[in-house]
Amino acid sequence: MKLTRGGCIITKSRFDLEDNINDCWGITGEIAMLNERLLDGYPGIPDLTPDQVANILIGLESLYDAKFQRLWDTFCQVCELDDYASDDGGGYDAWVDSVCSYAAEFERNMKGIKDEEDCNTGSSYSVNRSTR
Repeated sequence: MKLTRGGCIITKSRFDLEDNINDCWGITGEIAMLNERLLDGYPGIPDLTPDQVANILIGLESLYDAKFQRLWDTFCQVCELDDYASDDGGGYDAWVDSVCSYAAEFERNMKGIKDEEDCNTGSSYSVNRSTR
């Protein structure tokens, strides 16, 4: 489903956000592989020169800059921030409110409380928006 917010089309979901986060964790495996190559070498393959190491690191920097920019854009779409902010006052605050609402509902269900007024006063979930 495509939603329009602030003139931008939102095409990303929380699942896309999760995929982008997992994709960014790939840097750890790539650093480990480079470290293994530098420390242990490979039989029959010449050692890397300082220029080759620098080129690999510059490439990783460029690649992960693009991946983190994509991750940030996906995050902004999912949370309706920046260019994707809702014109109706939604966005991050609405998202936080819905998370708190779900958490409070879960807490009520876990306690077996049915009376909503009692739950609203007894919920331990709240957000201090003045800190952002």
